[in-house]
Amino acid sequence: MSEQGMTRLEADVRAMLLGAGGDPGPIKTVFAANLRTTPFSLFSAWDELARLGAEDRHRIPADVEWARGLINEVYKPWGWGPMDDGAISCR
Repeated sequence: MSEQGMTRLEADVRAMLLGAGGDPGPIKTVFAANLRTTPFSLFSAWDELARLGAEDRHRIPADVEWARGLINEVYKPWGWGPMDDGAISCR
């Protein structure tokens, strides 16, 4: 994903959150549905996501577990699953 594409994605997510009154629930629902129907779309932004994930920032534990569960659900059929450190690995 280009820098311009990532900027557009961030703006879209920000607009959705504001439209949802700051409630991330609807956004997570749409994201999960999109990931289930186009599971390999995540890889187009892999480098940016890895960079953002490495940044030191507050994360809500329940949201982290939700994301890990979603990733496990979506990618497990292809033999991909979580490693002990939470990273994703092809087995």
